[in-house]
Amino acid sequence: MNGGAIFSPRQLIGWALAALATFALTFWLMATGHGGGGGVEAIGPSAFSRSAIGYSALADLLRRLDVPIEKSRDAGVITHHANDLVVIAEPRNSAELEAGRARLISGRDTLYILPKWIGMEDPAHPGWLEKAAPLSVESANWVLKIIDIDATALWVDKMPTLPPTVLDVTPTIDGSVQLVASKILQPIIGTADGMLLGHATIRHREIWVLSDPDVLSNFGLSQGDNAVLAKLLFDMMRHETGAVIFDETVHGFTAPTVGALKLFVTWPYVIGTMQGLLAIGLLAWATMGRFGRPQPLAGPLTAGKVGLVANAARLITFAGHQDVMARRYVETVVQFVGRRLHAPAALSFPELIDWLANAAAARRVTVDTKSAIETAFSAASHPQHGAREYLLAIKALHVWKQELLYGRSDHPRGR
Repeated sequence: MNGGAIFSPRQLIGWALAALATFALTFWLMATGHGGGGGVEAIGPSAFSRSAIGYSALADLLRRLDVPIEKSRDAGVITHHANDLVVIAEPRNSAELEAGRARLISGRDTLYILPKWIGMEDPAHPGWLEKAAPLSVESANWVLKIIDIDATALWVDKMPTLPPTVLDVTPTIDGSVQLVASKILQPIIGTADGMLLGHATIRHREIWVLSDPDVLSNFGLSQGDNAVLAKLLFDMMRHETGAVIFDETVHGFTAPTVGALKLFVTWPYVIGTMQGLLAIGLLAWATMGRFGRPQPLAGPLTAGKVGLVANAARLITFAGHQDVMARRYVETVVQFVGRRLHAPAALSFPELIDWLANAAAARRVTVDTKSAIETAFSAASHPQHGAREYLLAIKALHVWKQELLYGRSDHPRGR
């Protein structure tokens, strides 16, 4: 099996950065909601739209005012909390919405914003309007009919002089204004013959109808005191603890209904699937240290003196005690020579070295006794780092021992 680290530090840093980048991309895609909705409604009157006729600025304004908001893609929006205010902004005339009429007129307190504009996207600037054209009043009348409000939409050339209201803020609308005439709705801004905002209580529901979207749209909020008016309107319409829910199913934004297994291959969740497969691959790579036939096991210990010495040497090397054993060998050689020459037993080790030096001088040994022993002790301090120096010192010590015990030999390899 291969030893050492599976990956180098540089590889580990690279994998870690790649993992962080993919996780960040996954969370960003999930948070921004990429992959849902599209088409012309991307620049239409939805809370996701940043075009002039969209309502993303209104949603951002409410959020900055600490109003809980939700951009709902769930067709079951009517099941939200009783204190919530549902906003249905400019639903389009369609057979699908007409078939789902029961959902639009039942449930919680609702603000209906009547349709007024239809826009075309700028091909050069996605999300921007190339141009916007006014709808006929029939589109607004269709919505009033669908939500079962006895009222009629009408156009006037400019904003009429409105009577004072409790809001004490005058709306600003450039150009033609769409109003509603109704005997059912109580005028909040305007009169029964032409109101901008009307209110009614129907089957314990608070119904609010805003006839002209140019008060709350992205473009409209930048005009006059419309942003102040928007705050006052929502403070009046919503309960203190309620949230504002933009029902975006009327603009084609629906939550995908897919099975749990299909989510693994659906964007952006497929990124998590790829991360899981990559993690499995890395785990397999890290745990498969070798390929092919397994390496054979080490054989049994070798018998005999040579094997015993080799095994002992390996154990000493494994334990890291080479310096102790090397110094001990030098001491053993010196003491062995002293016993062979019948040195006095009471001598200390330094005194023994002096005694052997005198003996070597008397026998005319060519190797200096003290120098050979001191060199051997010095080399034995770190034999694993200076193996060549240690072997040369031990060889000189061996020559000293042989000459001192047996005399000088003329043979080129010594005794």
